[in-house]
Amino acid sequence: MNLHHHDSSRLLAHIHQTGLMQLIPAGAGSPGPPTLEEPGLRLDENQVLTATGHQTTVRTRHLSDLLGIGGDQPAPLADREAALALLEEEGQDPVLYRALRDIFPARTDTCTPVRADLVVFENGTLPGGEPYRSLGHWNPPGQVEAFEVLSGRIIMLIAGISPSGVPFCYAKPLSAGDQLAVPLGVWHVSYALEGPAVVFNMYANPLRPLDLGLHGGHDGKYRGNAPVAVTLRQSPDGRLRATGPAGALAAWGDPLRPIPAGSQSTAGHEPDWLAPEESLTGLFLRASADHWDQVIAGATADQAAPKEAAGVPGAW
Repeated sequence: MNLHHHDSSRLLAHIHQTGLMQLIPAGAGSPGPPTLEEPGLRLDENQVLTATGHQTTVRTRHLSDLLGIGGDQPAPLADREAALALLEEEGQDPVLYRALRDIFPARTDTCTPVRADLVVFENGTLPGGEPYRSLGHWNPPGQVEAFEVLSGRIIMLIAGISPSGVPFCYAKPLSAGDQLAVPLGVWHVSYALEGPAVVFNMYANPLRPLDLGLHGGHDGKYRGNAPVAVTLRQSPDGRLRATGPAGALAAWGDPLRPIPAGSQSTAGHEPDWLAPEESLTGLFLRASADHWDQVIAGATADQAAPKEAAGVPGAW
């Protein structure tokens, strides 16, 4: 089995060679070799992507989506009023990112289906100082998920409740080539520090298999539990700081603070099932079913299901 980091650059090069470049502003990586071994990708005039006969639709997320998500439990923003004014008074609804859901056919030869997405974050800043960001959502308790940055830079805010019931919240900066597996059952939101930022991710839910219908389970994750009411803002000089209601910051803590090694609040952080010599794209496309079964078993074996924590703002 040949799984190397060059798989990531080859996927990014493939994006450059196809109609997908229409979705990615100039500067998101460098052109790659003229041919690739991966099956061809084609994007038609309706933004329907075809990969080896498999179709997926590009989901474009705007500021209006961020403002409208969550219903009576809206997504936390550094300055919601200013963001609303930008949309309603100035008529601006910038694109934050584009999500290519199920960019490849799901792996169904494994013990549980494994799916893959590609997300392209635009470069920009929201009113209040937040870098362009994802909507944010809670993962299901048993979902295994990992990310690989193909170009640009992001920072991911991750929060959850440890198996012992302790809230944790931390931020992880990631540059091109970096990979990250998140703990089970966490809240996470990504911010583009240097865009365009292209992020590949894959996920499986061995405890509650995902619907294999096109986009079957994607939108429901945004309408569930209350979001963690902590977000990140960036000053003009590039410095980041956490912001949110005082109660939320007190409950979750500052995600940018240094955390002493061995602290109870670090329980469940950063699963180590990713092998450093494997790229996520190579793992998804070429790993055998047996290898995948071992990966999923290893990803869930050492992580107990997260507990609920009464009284924690944004806990489920």
